[in-house]
Parts: sequence; C-alpha cells; structure tokens
Amino acid sequence: MATQDDDIILVFPAASSGMVHAWDLATGTSLCSFKGNSNALRAACTIGRDYFASCQHQKPILHFWDWRKEQILQKSFVPEKCWSIACSKDGILCAAGGDSGNIHIWDASVGKLLLSWKAHHKRVTTIAFSDKGTEIVAGSEDSLVTVWSLAGVLSQQNQQGSLHTWSDHTMPISQVCVGAGVTDPYVFVCSLDHTISVRSLLSGRLLQKVTLPSALTSIALDPLEYCAYVGSSSGNIFSVSFIEAASDFAQQSNSHTSRNMIKTFKTQCGGVTSLALSRDGATLVAGTEDGSVITWDTVTGQHIRKSSIGAPVATVLVLKYPLGMSGRGRGQMPESSLRMMPLGNFAKVAGSSGVPLKPWQQTMILIDSSSSSNSTIHRVSDEYTITSMMESQGMTQPMPGQEQENVQEQLQARIQELERENATLVEQKNRALSLLKKS
Repeated sequence: MATQDDDIILVFPAASSGMVHAWDLATGTSLCSFKGNSNALRAACTIGRDYFASCQHQKPILHFWDWRKEQILQKSFVPEKCWSIACSKDGILCAAGGDSGNIHIWDASVGKLLLSWKAHHKRVTTIAFSDKGTEIVAGSEDSLVTVWSLAGVLSQQNQQGSLHTWSDHTMPISQVCVGAGVTDPYVFVCSLDHTISVRSLLSGRLLQKVTLPSALTSIALDPLEYCAYVGSSSGNIFSVSFIEAASDFAQQSNSHTSRNMIKTFKTQCGGVTSLALSRDGATLVAGTEDGSVITWDTVTGQHIRKSSIGAPVATVLVLKYPLGMSGRGRGQMPESSLRMMPLGNFAKVAGSSGVPLKPWQQTMILIDSSSSSNSTIHRVSDEYTITSMMESQGMTQPMPGQEQENVQEQLQARIQELERENATLVEQKNRALSLLKKS
C-alpha cells in the first residue's frame, strides 16, 4: 500500500519567475527546486513518469521539466494562452484548455498537435482525462461542463457535439475531477456558485449536489471516493462525505446533505487555491493565496505543518517519489539506468510536429471496425504513437486501401528495425558474458 513516506509535494507559485518547489511530504524537507515558472491557477500536471508541465499565465507558452534537471527542459509556443492542462494516465496524450474556449490535444511523444476544437464559449478553466484515457471532461467560465469522446474527436466525426453537456451550475466552474475505474466513474465538479455536483460519466445522470457556505475553488478526492475535500475562497476546506449518500447514487438524485456529513478545516490564510491528497488519503495538502502550504491529518483533523513560498500558490500536486529526481533522495538513480520517455516540442499548428519525424514515428489513427469493445488508446510496436480503437456504433469509417498498405509498411519497417536492434543487443550481451568468464 502507498504511504506518505513515498510521496512528494510539488508546489507551483503564481508569481513571475517563481521556483517550483519539491518537498518531502512526510518530513517537509526541501528536496529541490525547478527554475522558470509563472503558473496559471491549477494549470500543471505530470506527463508520464519522467516530466511535468505547466501553463504560463502571461503568454501562450507551456513549460516542461524533467526530474533530473532544475532548468526548464523546453518551452513550447501553443495556439493561445492556456489556463488548464491534463495528461492521460499513460502519458500518451496531453490536452490544454484555452482562453477562447478551445481544447487542444497533442501527441506528447512527438509534440504533434492532433486537433483543436471549440468546446466552450468562454475560457476553459479546468480539464481532466478519464482513468482509461478515452474521455475528456472540461469546465469553463461559461458555467458548463462538457464530456468528449477522444475516439470521436480524433476521428473528426463528432466535433459538433459532446457526449454530455451539464448545466448544473450558475457561475464559472473551478475544477473537475474524474474518479478512478473504467466501468462508470463519477465526475466531481465544484463551482464558484457554492455547489459541488457528482455525475455518472457513462450515463451523465446527476447523482448528488451539495451546497456549501462559500465559493468553491478546488477539489481533491479520497482514494476510495467516499469523501471529497473542497477548498473555498473564504479559506475554509470542507470535507464532504458521500458514504451515507451511497444508496442515493444507485437510486436517485439527492440535492440535500446532512450537516454531519460535512467537516471543516480552517486555514486562516486567505482563499484556498489548490488541494491535493497523499496517495493513501491520510494527508491533505492545501495551497493558499498568501503563499502558505498547509498539511493536515485527514483522520484526526489535526494540523501537521505550515510552510510558505512567499508568493500566491497556483497549484499543489502530491505524487510518488520520482526516479532520478534532481537532488539527493530516494528517487536518485544513476542517469544511465533511466530510459526516458520521448517528449516532443509541442506544435502551434494543427497537423504539424515540433520535431522532424521518421516515417514510423508519424501519428497513426487505426480504426478497428470489427471490434465492439470499448474505445482505447494505446501504443503500437513499443513506439510512443497513438492508436485509437473505436466502437463501430456509427463512428468508424473503413480505412482506404492505400492508407492501410502504407500503415502496414510503416509498421513492418519499424518491426524490422527493432529486430535488428534486439539482435545487436543480444550479441553485445553474449560478448560481455564471454569476457567476464575469461577474466
């Protein structure tokens, strides 16, 4: 089981030229800092196991870091100023929400901008992938939440309509959070209208809606999803328990929650800007407008620690101790032992890539019209490219014969190259073993 001893806190300041701070969650010890950040609120994410990124609030730029270096790894100029960013769990796709209401999706490995489309009428303030990476949920200043099928938008067949459009709220959406699971996860939404709503991702049905005393700014989910921690502009954090309402989830919508289901953590440090939980759910971390980072024990409700970064906190993330992280610590490993996931320079123009590509590195959308299984997105031939297997329920189109032949040729060429590389590695291994025996 994951424990807080294996976790770190990543703190992004909102100030210009601020440092991204990495602290040990258990002890509060500073591990390292990463240079060059001016983060928009709640606009940072990890990309796979090797990188993390943030939207810069002053310019249409994304900044990327890897764990081994304190300096910025790369800066990517994107189509517009972005205010939210998320990456699929496997690190294949990265999505950002823009000022105009557009959503942009890139293939992270090569930086190719796959698609941009109009998702909302105003700024996209929050965005999240489903656990299996086949849906995107976005919230906006227009007070709407939309759910999009990636298989649909990448095939450019259903850009005109989302899977769901929810209008439960009357003010801008602060944050959306998609629960775990691949069958029918819950979607948690908090808004400046003082309410938090819970819906089914699959059916879109409203399961629960709770009204709280203050405008809500951020949300973090308990690992078992029995409880949601919701930050507010007043500085209070509300712990809303859904255990007693579990039967309502399966039966009908319930807009009332008894007071004994709500507990309050008081920061006394200004509005809460971002929340995160340790992977075991035992520690809650909050970032505030006055630059404080506060931790609590969620079981006892006791305050553990308070630190300050000297500038408003834009985002806090809690994640597993990264391998190869810059500085000394449990994550430190010899650089030669780490195989980094490829990361391209994100392109500004749709269809283009930030780096020159070989034929087999081109992004391929493979449509399996014979399969009736759920949509999935995965890599082909161990290469970090995208494959979209879509349902045949009116969304698939047969691939033209010539394109099919080209794809097969590209895959065959890549397979042959991998076989040659494997043969070379086997030969080198045998030679090394032979030398060891002689010595």
